Amino acid sequence: MPSNNQNEEGRLLNKLSTLKSVFGQYINEVNVNRQYYNREFGSDVVPPRWASRLTPLIPQTARRAIDEPADHILTFPAIKVPVRPTLENEAGEQARSEIVRQACNAWWTQVARQNNTLGDARKPLLNEGKIAIRKTLKWNLIPDYPDRGEFPNTASGTRRFNNEIAKYRNELKRLGRSEFMWKVDLLDNTTVYEDPSDHRDPKYVFVTYSIYVETAKELWPDASGTWRNMQDLDEVNYTEYWSKPGPIDSNGDWEHSLFYQWIEQECVTEEESPYPYIPIAIDDGGFGLNHQLSKPHDKYVGMTQHARELFRAQAESRTSWLAVSRLAAFPMGVARNMAPDKEIMMGPGEIIDMDGNENEPGAESLHWMAHPDIPQGVVSLGDVLERESNSTFKTDILSGVPQRGVDTATEADMNVRNAVSKLSGPIGAIERVIIKMTRHMLMDVELVLKAPVTLYGSAASSATPAEIMLKPSDIGGFYEVHAQLATSDQEVMALSRARFWLEAPRVNPAISFQHALERGEIVDDATAEMIRRASEDVFLSPEFAQMRKSAAAADLGMVLQEAIKSQQPAPAATDASSMLGPASDQRMNPQAPMPPMPGGQQQQLVQQGLENRDVVQAQGQFR
Repeated sequence: MPSNNQNEEGRLLNKLSTLKSVFGQYINEVNVNRQYYNREFGSDVVPPRWASRLTPLIPQTARRAIDEPADHILTFPAIKVPVRPTLENEAGEQARSEIVRQACNAWWTQVARQNNTLGDARKPLLNEGKIAIRKTLKWNLIPDYPDRGEFPNTASGTRRFNNEIAKYRNELKRLGRSEFMWKVDLLDNTTVYEDPSDHRDPKYVFVTYSIYVETAKELWPDASGTWRNMQDLDEVNYTEYWSKPGPIDSNGDWEHSLFYQWIEQECVTEEESPYPYIPIAIDDGGFGLNHQLSKPHDKYVGMTQHARELFRAQAESRTSWLAVSRLAAFPMGVARNMAPDKEIMMGPGEIIDMDGNENEPGAESLHWMAHPDIPQGVVSLGDVLERESNSTFKTDILSGVPQRGVDTATEADMNVRNAVSKLSGPIGAIERVIIKMTRHMLMDVELVLKAPVTLYGSAASSATPAEIMLKPSDIGGFYEVHAQLATSDQEVMALSRARFWLEAPRVNPAISFQHALERGEIVDDATAEMIRRASEDVFLSPEFAQMRKSAAAADLGMVLQEAIKSQQPAPAATDASSMLGPASDQRMNPQAPMPPMPGGQQQQLVQQGLENRDVVQAQGQFR
């Protein structure tokens, strides 16, 4: 009689077979979408019996409809971490929020540098209507967490356990500086079978694809299936199963779920999942229908899926043009009474010798068959199809070519922004996936690794450290984050918004500079930027300048006793008695007053400045 485990394994494999039939129509649509993207639908344009005489001409429309919008999606997210509500230590919570934000940005920097997962996910999301990313820890690099049960419940046992915990944390700290501890994979949409009732928060997920035999032997050396007798570069079917664990309680514990792995039909792994979540983030592209009764093929719809007839019509139109052009350039010849092996040399100045007299019975003759011109209706149809394609997918606008029929640059800019608005659905899907994966990363640090983690390689900014230590106490069970992706056009709009908010505090003194920096999204940490700005004022002040000069003089073996006693600003530049020479030009200090200017010139300069400000703000209001 089979064991309970064998019954459970059989039940799960049978469930996978049922899911494959549920997802069958969607997978068929994905395969067709890939054929159109790869321009491999020539058999739908030219019948097979004509293939030897007529070559299909397939335009790049189906491919450009995916590539052009994908290039407009920027792939590095802006992560924001809200401040946890508190009534005691608000400044401390703000500092904790900033540490977590910097750690999240450093984590995504490493993901972009090593995997480029979001960049690779753009085209499948647009073409297939689905995104699935798996994030797991590299357990072959991570040391084992010490087990308290292995040490006696005595003072010496507690001391030994604490020493092992310290070694574990030091090893993780060292590992974070040399290795990235996460593996982030973009999954093929045809290999993922999730809970069809809720793809964004599924109860279970199956993943199945082919791997090499040598890879399977390295990962599971103790397996004993018949597949071990195959050649190393033969492929075997790999399947994994994740189920949703229970909720996390106040102590950081949760009800573990089961994790299975199969090679062919052999179960090579059956254990508790180490994660308090399913480590696969799934979302739809926003082009389908997403309601309670939606099937997978209803939810996951590609951007070009409903335009296949348009692509075929364009290909048929271009193919007919090509065929007529070839017949016009190389017309068919009609020969009578000629031997099959007779050769006729064609070229400038060639003489064709014909046997027999003209119009004589049995005499040889040769004339060329002129093909009729392409009907005007066929030519007009090609133009109509081109306009239909551009209006549907905005390929001309998003490709960056000069726009026809546009009078001003502002109108062209508005056309680009309206075209980019078609990407709101895919961008929202990627943002939701980023938020989910970022939360899972924070759970890994606090609940799975249970130790500080060093994240190396943050954004190239002087305000962000290159090495960040993220501790479980920094997270404290608070996983809420906000992610934002932008398009290339939104980056240009952000410059106008930043310019407006930089001017707002000057026009309306009631608005603080910190509020302007935050609303204009000029810096990530407005408070730190204000502190750095204040430190610059102190550094460039006359008192601090005198201290720098005194330090420089002392370093040269000179003592400015009078300056040290008086603590007065440095003497004027015309003071030739100063041993340091003329004073530096204080106009480099933005806080120092400008030198006086003639009245007429000063008034003219102010008037020009006001006019430039009005022009810039007027443009920003209409963007």
